[in-house]
Amino acid sequence: MSQDIQRIFTEVENRAKHVVDCWRQLRADMESQLPESYHPEIQALSQKLEDPDNSALQTLLGELSQPTLTLATTGTTSGGKSSLVNFLCGAEIMPVAVSEMSAGVVTIEYGPKTVLVIPQTPDATWEWGEWQGLKDSEIQRRLHDVMLAFIDGRKERPDLACPQFYIRYPFRLHSLLELPSNTKIRILDLPGLASMGDEGNREIITSQAGQALCLVTYNSAETDQQKINKLLSEVVGEVKKLGGSPDRMLFILNRIDVFRTDNTWPASEKRATTQTVDSIKSQLKESLVEYKEEIEALKVVKLSTLPALFSLQIRSAETEISNQACTRAEKDFSRLIGDDILKDLPRNQERWQAYDRQRVAQRLWLNSYGSQFDETLRKHVEENFPQLVLPQLITKFKEEGANAVVQWGQQTVQAVLNSSQEKYEQEVTNLNLIRDALNQSLEESARELKRPFENLVGAGSSEFEISDAVETLPDKIREIPRYQNLGDRLQPIRGWRLPLQQNLNECFESVSHYLESGGELDALAFQSVNYEQMRKLDKDLRDLIQLGYRDFAKNGGVFEAKTDREKTRLRDLNESLNQLGDHLSRVIEKVIVQTCETEFRRTQKALLYLFEYHLSEVQAEVTKIAPNYGIKFPSYRLSLVDAGEVIPKVRLESGFPIKSTQYEEYYQVEKEKRVWYKLWIGKKRWQETRYETRPSDTAEIPSAEELLTNWSAQSRQAYDEVMSSTYQWFLRQADSLNTSLVETNQDILERYKERLDAAHAQIELNQQEEEQIWQPLKQKLEDMNQQLSSLKLSEIINRNQG
Repeated sequence: MSQDIQRIFTEVENRAKHVVDCWRQLRADMESQLPESYHPEIQALSQKLEDPDNSALQTLLGELSQPTLTLATTGTTSGGKSSLVNFLCGAEIMPVAVSEMSAGVVTIEYGPKTVLVIPQTPDATWEWGEWQGLKDSEIQRRLHDVMLAFIDGRKERPDLACPQFYIRYPFRLHSLLELPSNTKIRILDLPGLASMGDEGNREIITSQAGQALCLVTYNSAETDQQKINKLLSEVVGEVKKLGGSPDRMLFILNRIDVFRTDNTWPASEKRATTQTVDSIKSQLKESLVEYKEEIEALKVVKLSTLPALFSLQIRSAETEISNQACTRAEKDFSRLIGDDILKDLPRNQERWQAYDRQRVAQRLWLNSYGSQFDETLRKHVEENFPQLVLPQLITKFKEEGANAVVQWGQQTVQAVLNSSQEKYEQEVTNLNLIRDALNQSLEESARELKRPFENLVGAGSSEFEISDAVETLPDKIREIPRYQNLGDRLQPIRGWRLPLQQNLNECFESVSHYLESGGELDALAFQSVNYEQMRKLDKDLRDLIQLGYRDFAKNGGVFEAKTDREKTRLRDLNESLNQLGDHLSRVIEKVIVQTCETEFRRTQKALLYLFEYHLSEVQAEVTKIAPNYGIKFPSYRLSLVDAGEVIPKVRLESGFPIKSTQYEEYYQVEKEKRVWYKLWIGKKRWQETRYETRPSDTAEIPSAEELLTNWSAQSRQAYDEVMSSTYQWFLRQADSLNTSLVETNQDILERYKERLDAAHAQIELNQQEEEQIWQPLKQKLEDMNQQLSSLKLSEIINRNQG
């Protein structure tokens, strides 16, 4: 364990114990001075704070001694995420495939013995159960078979529940990271973005990934600029999916060895690395404005996971694993080993001696950047581990025990000191004045907080008013003096609209392009839609192509159906376009919901940041007005109002009206007659044109571009519904917070009044007791409050790092 982490954890523990020790001394003094009627309340408070079996202190000490570190791995297409997980484990247990095997979250926890658990899921078509003592290859095979069975089974059962996997394994991270000895370490291997369409995966990702240290792999071997742009968009999507701040993410430029084939290496590698890092930062800054400073300091490391893993396996004590790694390393990564080593080795890898294997392993380790990655990861964990684990532990300790003790002590001592008849009457008068002053302060702060949000009410009568209300909201908030230093942290409040509109446009453009030119439905937003809905949409598009829609996709055109066959085709085209509109509507609804869910997480964080700042300002004002009443506003009062499930109804019409018309069809009739110049004996023959009116069906077939334009316009109503719902949700947040603060303030003052009344009825102090006993107790409580206030992680980290 690093000395910095050790010192930080130790100081948090010592400070918490010191707060409890202060209370124990105070408790003994107060029990000896207060009537027995106070003792049950004192004992209840002590039990919550320091009971050896179940208390705030014991919970804190237990979690300090056994914290949990989660590393969440994800990545872009062909980014080598599965190879990274294998490298972290030091063994090939994850299946590696050319295509994306998005089939459930894999949770790997450290354990001395190997265990694989595949829970039963509804309608599972694969083997499930628990297996112990499996070899690495057996774990990999079972995972591969289940993932493949899920992918194949979903074609027949689109609603098939995705599998989940739990593995205990003695991975190498346990010895690599310098953490407290009892730290629980787990790797959360997340599927790609497409996994967000599966409910089971999304629930795990949204609930756990945001509390993890995140490793994001990027395919640095890609050279096609169009595909690179798509990869960069995937990076943004993965970061948003993970939900945490980018400063807790380590970006890995995987497959970096590809540049060693260039004649200009290492210059080409350096150039490509610089360009990729700059592009990733640029994309993230554009999409996550609130994290601009964190993105600028983004941690990026180069790595070639597969040769790095081979380097570890070559050193394995198991001959079979070592031999296989030697063979694969020479076959696929000879350029990393070098001719200077290979020319000295036997062609049969099994005949390589221990010294030979050591040379190959060291060269692979060096040229794959394995050592640099390990060192970067170790520092990444060391820098982030305290912030990941300790804030919620400290808050829990305070709010489940320590704050209540301090508040009770301060109020009780204040009540006793004002229990005499003369002081009691004056204190009641003071209390009423303080209550009025606090109410006025809270009302003023509430008005300040709500004012910018109230500007949203009534917005929406025009597109301009809607956009203007959202765009100006962060600026309106910062116009208030107390909020002027909040900077870009409030940008998500207005920034969520753009991704929503972009996702809708990309989806429509993808469908339009498919109809016009073919290809794939490659909009990233489609990856959040479940398999069944996307399969239906794809079928609709293929049906339209088979019916010949591509003849009209470019420019549209008038289709006049004259024959029964043509009329059938026209009706089929119309029906297929209507079917496309229905299925596309369901898909777009899902895209809207998923986009809002992702973007609202950012918005919620921005609101929480605003509310935390507001709460600290209010707390300072209240403490100044009423310093002796122990008024503290707990952070759980910041819980946001549930936005509810906003599922706007989308109705996209794609069909066209078919008109019954008539057309004149001409035909030839053979005519003959006798003529004079043939002596009235011969006949003249000719073709006479005649016309007959016949019924037909006529329709103007829209082009793909016209469909796109119409869909965009039709989706506007759903977009506006989301906007309106969000406005009201914003306002409810401010109302909820202010109501909570007023209620907390009233509760605390009412409790103090009850204690004051009880003290006035039961306790009679003389001047000597007040000066010798209760004034010193009041000072001890103030000292204890200072000790509790100093239990701040940021100060402890700054004092103990470096």
